[in-house]
Amino acid sequence: QKTLLTVTFFFPQSRVQYYYARKANVKNIINYNHAIYTEQNIFWNFNKDDFSPKKTSYYSPQPDIFFCKGKQDFKRLKKIFKNEKIYLIGDLKTEIRPFTFKKQNRKSNKFKRNKVLTILAGETDWGSIVKILNQCDLNNFTIHVESHPRQRKKTFQFFKNNLKKDFVWGASIDKTKLLKNSDFIIFGDTQLGVELAIKNFNVIRVYENEFIPQYDTNNEIPTACNGSKLQQLLRKKITHKKVKQLEKNYFYKYDNKANLRLQKILDKI
Repeated sequence: QKTLLTVTFFFPQSRVQYYYARKANVKNIINYNHAIYTEQNIFWNFNKDDFSPKKTSYYSPQPDIFFCKGKQDFKRLKKIFKNEKIYLIGDLKTEIRPFTFKKQNRKSNKFKRNKVLTILAGETDWGSIVKILNQCDLNNFTIHVESHPRQRKKTFQFFKNNLKKDFVWGASIDKTKLLKNSDFIIFGDTQLGVELAIKNFNVIRVYENEFIPQYDTNNEIPTACNGSKLQQLLRKKITHKKVKQLEKNYFYKYDNKANLRLQKILDKI
């Protein structure tokens, strides 16, 4: 009995894997969605017409079993793959992260010379973030830039060439301490920003109107689409009123037990 477990969801290259897995008579193709799926991200997008229950050569093969991070993905998959086995388990990625963060108490430090503004850059959102930052007066902030692990060099070079303000590169400071001491945290499409919102950090999502956001546009997290709005948000304490909803939608249960739920189901297959 052969089983293929992937974390590539419906990237174009993953459909090639499903095709050859079927050719190799793999009994169970199992998929776990590594990141937050959204219809806004064209590269990730797919629809029911791409797949056929007959699995002919004219359509993409599909996984037999799905493991989902949150209820948002679960509901979308159920609409397309009604008869497949789809399970909610939570987020595996948070369990192997090389840094930690606890729920923020938000005690201000009166002795800090400048406020700390941390930028969590994703894989593709740099242009949008930088354009908005360049519209703001940030003289009373010390800016730190953190990159996605896959894009460190490109992110650094982009910010160096385009951000019209001095910044501290994230690789030079402990990330756990940086997050703890940040007065505000700005992000675009990275999942970490949503996690920090759940933990009561002062998190603001940004996307400039010229760019297409790679996530669902809603009011779950305070969002700025221009410098004026961001400047306004940076003057006040951010309140996340939908923490429980964020947790259920994107992480099911944020308890670091997704691996146990996964193993329990795999043992029965």
